[in-house]
Amino acid sequence: MEKYGLFMLYEPPAEETVVDIIAVHGLGDWEETWTDNTTNKMWSRDFVPEQLKNARVMSFDYDSAHALSHSVADINDSVIDIISRLDGERHLESIKKRPIIFVTHSLGDVVVKRAFILANERSDL
Repeated sequence: MEKYGLFMLYEPPAEETVVDIIAVHGLGDWEETWTDNTTNKMWSRDFVPEQLKNARVMSFDYDSAHALSHSVADINDSVIDIISRLDGERHLESIKKRPIIFVTHSLGDVVVKRAFILANERSDL
């Protein structure tokens, strides 16, 4: 399994899916950020699907230590990665029209904001 990338945590049948929820962590990694260390429950995997059965739930993991310790260009590598992976997951027109909810923390805020800017500048998305 890949260490970094877009991970599917819950996927209802395609015809029932009405929204995509994507969690983007800050410092650390996606499993540590979104998992309670006493119960070992991950909110996005263990609780969101119970409450929002028609939501497809994913988490994006990237090397936050590398992105933070270097330059803006390194953050842009993560930005390009999330855009490319989302484009691959949302390649059908019907899926592209589906709303996306981003849940971000810390540096994940910066990654998603930069992704919005870059995606807006690209004509092929």
